[in-house]
Amino acid sequence: MANFGPTADVFASVAHMLAETKRVEPPRHRAWAMPAERAKMPLGSYLLGHGYIRPNELVQALTLQQQMASEERCMLLGDIMVARGLISPQILATMLAVQLMDRLVDPTPFKPVRLGEHLVARHLIKPRHLAGVLQLQAWLRTQGQAVLVGQLLVQQNLVQPQHIEEIVSVRSSLSS
Repeated sequence: MANFGPTADVFASVAHMLAETKRVEPPRHRAWAMPAERAKMPLGSYLLGHGYIRPNELVQALTLQQQMASEERCMLLGDIMVARGLISPQILATMLAVQLMDRLVDPTPFKPVRLGEHLVARHLIKPRHLAGVLQLQAWLRTQGQAVLVGQLLVQQNLVQPQHIEEIVSVRSSLSS
């Protein structure tokens, strides 16, 4: 797969989003040192690194995630943290956008996994648009509504349904 590099305006967009999030919702804790190579860092490390959570909060959320998985009630770490009030949907969306940027600039070829990553890597949407949809999705989940990212992107006219269908069909053929 080709390495899709972000453009300068994409970097600026994510940098602005991060600055705005930190202005509106300043980190409550001391920021932790983050390694130079962050492409494979999990979400929890980003939240720690930016000072939005404490280590014990991360451990508690990961423990809860494992317990839920053992009961076959899988829940994403970010959703757990939003549901427990540790972070807001805006913080979650911003950290996911920053994480995606780090993955895109990593010198090893980027292999998108999630739908939003595929769309950004193909330059079909900008990270700030994806972040807005992820923020909305996280908020909807706190309200008990499970809505797929693809549905929200199409509803907001950010992508065409055929783009979603194409990516889903390619992902399905690769996994079979």
